[in-house]
Amino acid sequence: MTERTTIAYLDTCVVSGIARNDLKRAESKATTELLRRNGIGFVDLVTSAVALAELEKIPIAHRTPHLEVYRLLRKVKVLSEPSITQMSALCLPMVNPDHLTWSQIHTILPDDSDAKHVFQAAQHRVDYFVTVDKLTILKHKKALAARVGIRAVKPSELLASL
Repeated sequence: MTERTTIAYLDTCVVSGIARNDLKRAESKATTELLRRNGIGFVDLVTSAVALAELEKIPIAHRTPHLEVYRLLRKVKVLSEPSITQMSALCLPMVNPDHLTWSQIHTILPDDSDAKHVFQAAQHRVDYFVTVDKLTILKHKKALAARVGIRAVKPSELLASL
């Protein structure tokens, strides 16, 4: 039996860190190695339209390098956006069972954008959520792991675990 490839979601702050060249040295080196491993199939890196939407909100004077890095990540899969609502058999909106997951995540991460990223990762059953966001996501990594099964890690922590 073959093992499933590790799937890791790249947070917007990692993409922006590459664009601004301001990741700490260990995180920059780890991100470069993760991208190399993604290219040869040892890890499956993903991101989402949520990341692109955040990058498009960057002031125009600074936006281009961020979007260029996002576009350079062509081998990184972009996840489809799951919905919190769904349609019933009668074509009426109803609450998706995954609304509980959203509520749990949003309780831990009150910022809508952070919660959307983690919700995407949870819905697509990724193994790791790769971020350098210490003030919100990494600060709550124990709660995210316990309540929704998301392992939030820095790039260097993911690389060490592979």
